[in-house]
Amino acid sequence: MTMMMKIISLIIATFSLLFIGQFVLAEDDQQQPPIVTIKNGKVRGYTKTLLYEKRKLFVYEGIPYGKPPVGELRFKPSQPIDNWNGIYDAHGYRNACMHSNLIKPDNEFPETKHQSEDCLFLSVFRPATETQKKLPVMYWIHGGGFETGTIFSFVYDPSYLSGIGDVIVVTVNYRLGTFGFMYADDEEAPGNAGLYDQILGLKWTRDNIEQFGGDPDQITIFGQSAGGMSVSALLLSPLTKGLFKRAIMQSGAVNSWMGSNNKNEALKKTKLIANALKCPNDDIKQMVKCIRNASANDIVNANQYGRNIGMVLSPVYGSELLPKNPVEALKNGDFHREVDLMFGVTRNEGSVFAEVIFPKFLSPTIKNPQFTRIQAQTLIELLFGVFKAKDPKTIAEFYVKNISDSDVDGLRNSVNSAFGDYHLICPSIFFGETFASHSESNNVYGYHLVHKPTISAIVECVGYMGVCHGDDLVYLFGFPIELRGIGYSEDDFYQSMDMIKAWSNFAHNGQPGKFGNIEWQPTLKKHSSLSSNSSATVLQMDVRGKHRMVDNYFVPFCENFWRQRIFV
Repeated sequence: MTMMMKIISLIIATFSLLFIGQFVLAEDDQQQPPIVTIKNGKVRGYTKTLLYEKRKLFVYEGIPYGKPPVGELRFKPSQPIDNWNGIYDAHGYRNACMHSNLIKPDNEFPETKHQSEDCLFLSVFRPATETQKKLPVMYWIHGGGFETGTIFSFVYDPSYLSGIGDVIVVTVNYRLGTFGFMYADDEEAPGNAGLYDQILGLKWTRDNIEQFGGDPDQITIFGQSAGGMSVSALLLSPLTKGLFKRAIMQSGAVNSWMGSNNKNEALKKTKLIANALKCPNDDIKQMVKCIRNASANDIVNANQYGRNIGMVLSPVYGSELLPKNPVEALKNGDFHREVDLMFGVTRNEGSVFAEVIFPKFLSPTIKNPQFTRIQAQTLIELLFGVFKAKDPKTIAEFYVKNISDSDVDGLRNSVNSAFGDYHLICPSIFFGETFASHSESNNVYGYHLVHKPTISAIVECVGYMGVCHGDDLVYLFGFPIELRGIGYSEDDFYQSMDMIKAWSNFAHNGQPGKFGNIEWQPTLKKHSSLSSNSSATVLQMDVRGKHRMVDNYFVPFCENFWRQRIFV
């Protein structure tokens, strides 16, 4: 039981991304952004200058979009913010939402350590260039395992995406952990509060973004990890129809073990929280009232207690927001088919998670590592026992069957691959290819990132661990452009430029266009369909000159092995 507790705890902990470095951006006192009048009042921002070509941005940081979800509003769907008098100064970090105290380094950054339930803020980034044309809007949903993260972290600074991509980027804080995802089968705690926050932020964007120069009819939602899971949930939700035109899912899907759960499972997790807080769990209304009256810090601690014994809080289906099991909804085409979609994964999604869980075996810093086939099988069986998968032994045998005993890194990667394929890669591929088969627009594009940045998104990701979870964000948020020739190579620079242009092109017209030297083709040719033994056509992102479109790459492990286990 102790090992199981550790596994669950570390799995959730490592869904938080820790980047090294920080953008060197200067504030510009010479060119002041216009004061914007939105429905709630007036907003004043500030000017930011990128080192790259001295491009300027107007930034409106930390605008409140929802009433503080405290007191009687705790656990309930968020409500729009009240109007204000005077001019709101949108400059400087606001509160991060209450999040897991297990993620200690995240709390050490000045922009993330100030936590509060009063955290429903969003920020708007736009190019400072004068134009009569309305700009497309990209709405960013951060990751963090539904337990941690904030838009005020430099990890998610979209300045380069906005400045180079010529798009407006809106980033949104949403409730996390118990505050965002506790479900009690009661109108006082209907679950999915964090998703309701995201939807309220989307409605704010639709209603106000034109005042910032944005086009409310050209909104693209995008997110990574838990953010990708959120994006896919919003694609399935009847509450979001008409709120966005395009979507980008990065390394995460709602149809996964982490992405969602049913009402019964969700209620069991809530009762674990109640137990930790010494609240009654046999009367729902009394249970919710007791938890609501607890202090925010006690709730955070209770959430950690629950996680340690196998609880992962996540979106719940069978609800107003997510009426159906995501797998069932996908198969039946019960989603926003008119939306354009981009989806993708990195090559080694599971390596960071598996290494943190089993550092004595999988750490890349071990000198002359000794790791056997039997050990690899044992670790995989242990993992999938915790995940309550059917026949963990068969899963372990599948992943080690073609690896020799002398291939230590291959055996270590078998554990990494089992974790990543199950949690992130195959659910994302299944979502994308099934969406494509029902799509009305045919603008569905997939990618597979196989080029590792010189400096990874997660500092522990080195050596055999490959292209890790989050490495796509290094490129998308412009680290290799800011640090060109310092920490990053020319290949990194061009990969970053190409990704920013592809993502922003998609926001502009629903097509990523040319990626480096190759035209990015749709996942499905028009009028074609996917058979049970074929997989999505995706762009394999390597370095310039080596990008290529690949067919059926995921067939051996996703289609032929995991589909019958996780997509039925």
